[in-house]
Amino acid sequence: MKVLIAEDEPVSRRILEKTLTSLGYEVVVTSDGTAAWEALQGEDSPQIAILDWMMPEMDGLQLTRKIRSQKLPRYIFIIMVTAKNRKQDIIEGMFGGADDCLMKPLDPEELYGRMRAGERIIQLEQKLAQHNHMLSLKLDEANQDVYQLVSTLEQRVEARTLELAEARDQTRKTNEELENEIVERRRLYEALEETEKKYRTIFENVQDVFFQIDFNKKINEISPSIAGCLGYTRQELIGEPLAKLCYATKDCENLHGGLRRYGEVVDFEVRFKNKNGDLVYVSVNSRITADSEGNHISTEGSFRDVTERRRARSEERRVGKECRARWSADQ
Repeated sequence: MKVLIAEDEPVSRRILEKTLTSLGYEVVVTSDGTAAWEALQGEDSPQIAILDWMMPEMDGLQLTRKIRSQKLPRYIFIIMVTAKNRKQDIIEGMFGGADDCLMKPLDPEELYGRMRAGERIIQLEQKLAQHNHMLSLKLDEANQDVYQLVSTLEQRVEARTLELAEARDQTRKTNEELENEIVERRRLYEALEETEKKYRTIFENVQDVFFQIDFNKKINEISPSIAGCLGYTRQELIGEPLAKLCYATKDCENLHGGLRRYGEVVDFEVRFKNKNGDLVYVSVNSRITADSEGNHISTEGSFRDVTERRRARSEERRVGKECRARWSADQ
């Protein structure tokens, strides 16, 4: 895996490069923030970046914020390296977009551990991208069905309109019934179209939350995007039991039961609650990690808010059922 180093101090840069090379990584070396930004462009750019906080032209924090503000083709796992040891400085780095922080001088074993954690996050991101691609394909198939349904409806409306033109001599009551049917079919068409737009909007704007819980089901790590999903800050949840997020005890039991049974869960819907105690449906993708002897170490994965998607699907099924019932009545 490619790793980017951005370090302006030559001795530290050389030591870090040799350490990573000995660990089997392909290293790309830069000495300032501007050169590091250029190295991150392109499809084959590094996915892990180790950035020194203090650098000329563009420091590590400025570069981190720039990376997070841009739509890069792949997620970049950022480790901030600094001689600063104040808690406030570390918090500033994490809120600025860094995934992890290391204090100078670097400990090779600690560095390797953080690198392995970064690789796991990137692998989860790649699996999520594949999952999103499959969802997009399924959504495209659903859109084709909707468009075909709309076309059929339009043809039927057009045919009935011609029948109305030929049946002008029929009674007023018959004409009113036929006109009301046309209005109702138009309403169904618009409802189907609105449901499809709402479903696509939900899919494209969903935000994922990455997490890791230990053997005791306590949260070791959780991404800052939890704030947008459930209203908590990252600091409020570190060290807390996962049960704090579950809407009811059985929701956590169902999730842990699926993990124990299969070792992983994919698109597993669970009821969570936000900071205000409101119900939030989430879709969980997670797996259990184990050591070389098969002992459970931790559980890691991601989840996303699917409350609106669930409501949209329910509405789509209701409208579709109503539409099919009207077709059956016409036959």
